[in-house]
Amino acid sequence: MDPKPCLTVQSFEVAPVRRGPDRPFWDATWIAPKLHELLFAPKAGSQDGSPSRTYLIVDATLRTRATGLFDLDVLPLPVRCLFQGEAQQNFAASAPYLVDLTLPETGPTSFHKRFFAEDWEKGTGIVLRSTAPMDAIWSHFRKFTLIEGAAGRSMFFRFWETNTLYDYFSAVAMLPERARDLFCLRSGELVDLILGHSDMMSRNYLVRPDPEALSGIEPSRGRLRLHPDEERALYRGVLRGHAKQIERRLPAHHADLGPAEREALVFDCVCRMRDRGILQLDQIETQVEWELRTAKGGPRATS
Repeated sequence: MDPKPCLTVQSFEVAPVRRGPDRPFWDATWIAPKLHELLFAPKAGSQDGSPSRTYLIVDATLRTRATGLFDLDVLPLPVRCLFQGEAQQNFAASAPYLVDLTLPETGPTSFHKRFFAEDWEKGTGIVLRSTAPMDAIWSHFRKFTLIEGAAGRSMFFRFWETNTLYDYFSAVAMLPERARDLFCLRSGELVDLILGHSDMMSRNYLVRPDPEALSGIEPSRGRLRLHPDEERALYRGVLRGHAKQIERRLPAHHADLGPAEREALVFDCVCRMRDRGILQLDQIETQVEWELRTAKGGPRATS
C-alpha cells in the first residue's frame, strides 16, 4: 500500500484585484475574496480558544526589487528578522523577515492594502496561519534558515521561496518527519496552512497539513539535514520555472496540445536536457520547439 501524503498541495486561481482610476487607494478593494477567506476569515482557534493569526515570511531582496526600496524597518506592523547576530548585520538587506499580518481591530493597514493589491503576484514570500504567537513562529522557522544539505554541508535554506513551493512541499508530503518539523511547533501548536504565489508560474499554491497523519511522529534532533528527495524537489522547482519561461517565448500553435499537456512536455524536455548536461539555453529551446512541433502529429494549422 502506498504511503498516505501528510500534506495536501494544490494550485488555485484568484480574481486579480483591479483598482479603478477614479477610486482612491484607501477606499478600493485591497485583496481577492478567495485570499481573504483563506488568510483572514475568522475561524475556530486552538482548544484554549486562541484566535488564528496570519504571518508573512518575506524575502528582503525580492521585496526591495518589487517596491524599489527597503522598507521592512518602517512597516506599521510587528516585524522581526529571521537572522540574528552577525548574520543579521551582514545580510540585513537580503535576509528573510517575519511580519505579523494579523488584521488590527481598526482594519487593514496601508501595508496590507499595497501588498495584496500590488505585490502579491510578485512572489516575494509565503503567508501562513497559526494560533501560535509571533515569538513562537519566529523561533520555529528561524531554525530552518541554516541547515545541512543531503551531503552534510551547511547551507542557507530558502524555504520561503514561492517558485519552488509546489515541488518542495509535494516531496515533503511523503516525508512525515520533515512535514512534522515544518508544521508542528514544540508548544504543540500547528501551522494550519502555507500559501504563496509563484511569479514564474503565475500560479497560487496552498499547502495544508493533515494533523492526524502527523500525530505521533517524533521531531528531528540536532541540526536539520535535507533528505535527498527534498534536494531533488528544490532542483525540479527551479527547472519548472525555467521551463515555463521557455514555454512562454515559443509560439502557442506548435502542436495540438492542451495547456497542461504543453506545460508538461516542455518541463519534461528541460529536465532531460539538464540531466544530460546540456545547459545552453538556445540548445534547450531548439529541442523543446522540435518536440512541440512533432507532438501529436506535427504543427497545428494556423489561419
